[in-house]
Amino acid sequence: MQTTSLNQVFHLRSLLSVAIAGVFTVTALQASADMSSRYNDNDGDMVADIPADESQWVDPDTLIFAYTP
Repeated sequence: MQTTSLNQVFHLRSLLSVAIAGVFTVTALQASADMSSRYNDNDGDMVADIPADESQWVDPDTLIFAYTP
């Protein structure tokens, strides 16, 4: 009888762990799926699209690319 009780506790703890992990996963996905309002993403690929109005395009003299591992 005590084995059944321990199994129930184990399954309950497992279910609770999965539920908590799911909540954190959904929260993280929602937070990372938002792009700054400065940019447009018309096709939903999480890459900023160029403005439709060519007068809003910017052509800087220098481009700086930075990579941080």
